[in-house]
Order: sequence, then C-alpha cells, then structure tokens
Amino acid sequence: MKQHLPNKNPPTPPLKKGGKGGFIFLFLFLLTATQEAQAYERIISFRPNITEILFGLGLGPKVVGVTQFCHYPPEAEKIEKIGGYFNRSLEKILSLKPDLVVLVPDGTTSKTESALRRSGIEVLVVHAESIDDVYASIHAIASKTGIPQKGEALVLSLTKKIKEQSDRIATLPSKKVLVVVQRRPLIVAGQGTFLDDLLKWAHAENTAGSSKLPYPHYSMESAMSRRPDVILDIDSSESENFWERYPSIPAVSHNTVYRLPPDIFVPGTRLPEALALLIQKIHPSTSSGCPLFCKNKIGHGEPVEP
Repeated sequence: MKQHLPNKNPPTPPLKKGGKGGFIFLFLFLLTATQEAQAYERIISFRPNITEILFGLGLGPKVVGVTQFCHYPPEAEKIEKIGGYFNRSLEKILSLKPDLVVLVPDGTTSKTESALRRSGIEVLVVHAESIDDVYASIHAIASKTGIPQKGEALVLSLTKKIKEQSDRIATLPSKKVLVVVQRRPLIVAGQGTFLDDLLKWAHAENTAGSSKLPYPHYSMESAMSRRPDVILDIDSSESENFWERYPSIPAVSHNTVYRLPPDIFVPGTRLPEALALLIQKIHPSTSSGCPLFCKNKIGHGEPVEP
C-alpha cells in the first residue's frame, strides 16, 4: 500500500514591497483565520469515527451531539444523543442548535442533510472507507474549523505510528486472513476498506480482497475454499460456537480464530491501536514487542474455543 503523505501547509500570503498593502492583507488573513477557528461552537457528529476525529483535533468541548454508538473517547458518553445510524432524530438535532454537522453519507443521511441545509445549518460531508479517507476527513474537518495545522500534525502522527509498526514485521511471512464483520449472514471486509488497508500494513493477505464490494455477503463455501490461516471475528453478537462446525478451515483447526472488540475497528484516530491488535493476532511471535496493545482482557482478542 502506498504510504499517505500529508499535504504541505498553505503558503503565507506574500507581502507587497514598498507599501502597507501587504501588511494589511496579512492582518486580514490572520484575522479571518482566527475568526474561522472560532466560527463553530456547536458541532454534531453522525458517526463514531467523526467523534474520534473531532476529539483528536481538540474540538471535543464544542461537540454537543453524537450517536448512541459513539463510545470513544469516554467523554463522548456524556454528550447528548441524536439517535443511532438509522433513527437519527431531526427534531433532537435541531433542538441542540448546531452550527456545524459532520456526516458520512449513506442511505439514511440524504433527507436529513437536505433538511439541515434548508434550516441554515452547515453540513460537512466526509468519507470513511479507506485509511486515505480517514486522513482526508481529518484534513477536511481541521480546515473547516480553522485549525489546519492540527490536522497536519494528527495525520503525521498516525502515519508515523502505522509505518513504524509495519516496518517492525516487514521480514515476517505473509498470512492469509479473513476479517468477519458479521456472521449471520456472513459479511466480510473486502477490497478498498480501511480493514483491508490495515491487513496490508500487517503484512497479511485478505482472502476476500478480490471482492469489488467493500463489505460483501460471503458464502461459507467461499470462506472455506480460500483456507484462511487466521480469522478475525469482530461481530459483537454471541458466537454460539459458530466456527467449530468448519474444522476444515485452517484457522479453525489451528485455533487461530479470534474474536476482537469491534469498537476499536473504527476508521478514526485509533488506527495504530487497531493495527497493533491485528499484528499481535496475525504474527503472535511479535507480541513481546508490541508497544500498544499487548495484553487483552477476556473477549478482547482471546481465541475462540473450538
């Protein structure tokens, strides 16, 4: 995967020689930037990844509304809830008097977005499929709120941490991995997703990587035929010994099926922690050197009992 390189900061406007015009222009430029940074005081987030980014940029105190699925950082739990993914309350959103709403477009947001714009509320649309989308979202939110330098710094920090972890396992052999998002029906992480990107950084082959859909419905026959060495199951529902019925899958017979906490696999600011957890499970020999996520509590990366 090609490493993302953050964009350079915009150049400072040039000063005109031999006059005060340049100084006046610079003063107005800086004044505008300052006003822009203070322009949004009541922000609503439509997704957990957006909430992570807002807090990562230091905008947490300005967030007045989040979804019921926004659990990180812990401060988000105390913020007013606007609903879930499919039942966001327009009435609740309007009652919070936001001056900026940040959303990821999906089949449920178009009507709400139109209603917000008709009400004179600014809406920022960002995307969250790939890791590059995460970086672009950080830049977009930081730029919109007048703090582009913080956006640059956050992206640089994330890219550095991800690369350092990936470099540490660069000489290890690749393994075939299946990431399960949902068991019934079976839905997996396909090509172009941030989960697929994380697998590449973890020096693993996504057995569903040939799918043209980001999260395809997968037949168990397909899963079995691709013979994954490791299965990473991030479905939060009870497994009920789901995998023990398929002993012909190498990951099942070798006891390398892991249930992982879905809340960390969000396309937000915890990508390095998510990658560290993947590396620990895919390449267990590196666990002693894992700097971020070495010890997991029960239910947070324990092997599934066959």
